[in-house]
Amino acid sequence: MPLVLDLLQTIPTWQLVGLFSAGMIAFIISTISGGGGAMLLIPVTSSMIGTAVAPPVINVATFMSNASRLYLFWHDIDWSLTKYYVPSAIVGAWLAALVFSRLDAGWIQLLVGAFLSLLFSNTSSVK
Repeated sequence: MPLVLDLLQTIPTWQLVGLFSAGMIAFIISTISGGGGAMLLIPVTSSMIGTAVAPPVINVATFMSNASRLYLFWHDIDWSLTKYYVPSAIVGAWLAALVFSRLDAGWIQLLVGAFLSLLFSNTSSVK
């Protein structure tokens, strides 16, 4: 916790307001569209607080966003589907944590860049 407080004291107030505003906009867009808020926050947080600090900040923001969304839409959850989703999500999260904890940061950047390049290279424009 002291690390977070030290970080907050080094960030100018206008940047904190900008991060809060960007987070709220990303939360609203993500809630309406069903996801993607973290992807919207990556360029904003990276440019404001640096690329080394951006991933933990985005993870905390995503965790808080998901918790609030769970509270807001609790009555709309189809609990019969969770028995299929939760076990595979736990295994996938564990495997991803294992792989990424053992990879060098350079390889992670290369893999993410290759994934995004492949993802966006196959999109066709509407004519």
